Amino acid sequence: MNFDLNKSEFRDAVKLRYDWKVPDMPSVCVCGYHFNVDHALICERGGFVIPRHNELRDHLEAEMLRMVCNGIEIEPVLQDITGEELNRGANTAPDAWLDIRARGFWQRQRSAFFDVRICQPNADS
Repeated sequence: MNFDLNKSEFRDAVKLRYDWKVPDMPSVCVCGYHFNVDHALICERGGFVIPRHNELRDHLEAEMLRMVCNGIEIEPVLQDITGEELNRGANTAPDAWLDIRARGFWQRQRSAFFDVRICQPNADS
């Protein structure tokens, strides 16, 4: 799966694994908070949430689905809602999308939609 790291990435990965101090990290995030590894994993503005999400979606989930399904599409726009009643909190925007569409995942010629979520593994809850 091409999980090879360069020298500095390997060094940082080892330091993160053993909870050692990672050198060359900024002290303040662009959002204004104190920057540390935990903050980098959850910050929506200056952290790594979106790059981690897109890497997982594109280079792991979608590639694996391509091995077993047809018609893989990343970020397909969903059909507009015309009178359907959805649960509170559902995204009803006209340009709503999910992360991946795969044809033939559950049944032949039927589309399955996947939403990729990234969690902070050291979160309190």
